[in-house]
Amino acid sequence: MDSKELFGETQEQIKEQIKEPGTETTAEQIPESVDETNAEQTSEPEICDTTSEQIQLQVATAAKKGNGRAAVAVLTVLFLLIIGLCVYIAVSLSKVIPVSGEKKDTEYEAQTEDPWEEILGDKYKGDEKTSDDTPEEETASEDLEKGWQDSDGDALFHDDAAHEYPNHAENEFAGPYYEETADCIDKNVSYEVKREFYDCLEEKENVNICISYIQIEGDIPGIDEINKALKDNTIFFAENYEQNKKDILEILEESGTGIDAQIKSFVTYNTEHMISVVVREDISMGYMYRDVALRCYNINLDTGTILDNTTILDLNEEFGQEFRERSNRQNGVSEGGIEPYSDDEIKAMLEDEDSLILFYTPLGMELGYNYRGDYYSGWITITMQDYENYLPTL
Repeated sequence: MDSKELFGETQEQIKEQIKEPGTETTAEQIPESVDETNAEQTSEPEICDTTSEQIQLQVATAAKKGNGRAAVAVLTVLFLLIIGLCVYIAVSLSKVIPVSGEKKDTEYEAQTEDPWEEILGDKYKGDEKTSDDTPEEETASEDLEKGWQDSDGDALFHDDAAHEYPNHAENEFAGPYYEETADCIDKNVSYEVKREFYDCLEEKENVNICISYIQIEGDIPGIDEINKALKDNTIFFAENYEQNKKDILEILEESGTGIDAQIKSFVTYNTEHMISVVVREDISMGYMYRDVALRCYNINLDTGTILDNTTILDLNEEFGQEFRERSNRQNGVSEGGIEPYSDDEIKAMLEDEDSLILFYTPLGMELGYNYRGDYYSGWITITMQDYENYLPTL
């Protein structure tokens, strides 16, 4: 699978189209004909016949020509001022477009890079608590529930399909390649998979946030910690929006943009012993920010642990080149996801928890990475039906 989305506009797209101010010309400024003008300039003066009326006429003509030159000079200065203002605005806007965030140190932090930190700068509050004596169970997410849940849900979405997640049987996934992230939940297991929602619609501020996250119910070790991780790492965008809401809304008003965040969770494969949860993020703030990504959680239900994805496969030194070749066969040549990177850079992204995509499907395993360019972001994966050949040897 290959996904690429543009975010931000180039300075040339943001600049206003400036038309050069026209210079209105009156009949008094244009001689009746070129011939008359040339005649006036080349005719020989009669030394003794110059009258006072002729002198006054020549003075008036010279004054009109001087006024014309002054008008042209004023218009030229105004035009240069407008151009300078446009360049200043374009440069200011370009500084708002974020770059990739710094690498995180821990597994869960690597899944929760926050665009608000880049956009708000010093005003960013992050996970700052409002009170030190707040009970642990009364987290920011519970405060969120009070004001964010809509009674019927319909008004929060572009269409009613936003809350629909059809489940697919394994035999529906035909062909050699995995085509689209979707649910494939085996319900004949001892536990139950549920999907919860956080939704926010603020029409006046042009804010639309739709989030779904997975919860598991059953006799599983560490189930509470697993559910907390699945929830917190998915709704962090909404929580940090709430904590920084005042400053964010000021930025939206100044820039004339809004927020459209679609963060959806899927169970791509599960058995009695394991489950793969994939979170698909598509977050947009007009020209200021755009990010699409896949976040993956592979859970060992026997031990109750979320696995470190970088330890699941053992990739050899030449796998960067192999990934490129497999991707070109499956996805075609990807100008954003493959071409800008060397084989070593591809392998490095496949070994970095921040960028790595790895989850199980009915066709085997999907392997790839998230990437970001100057004005775009995306993700790319390949289907590995032979993934067992790359499992670490004991």
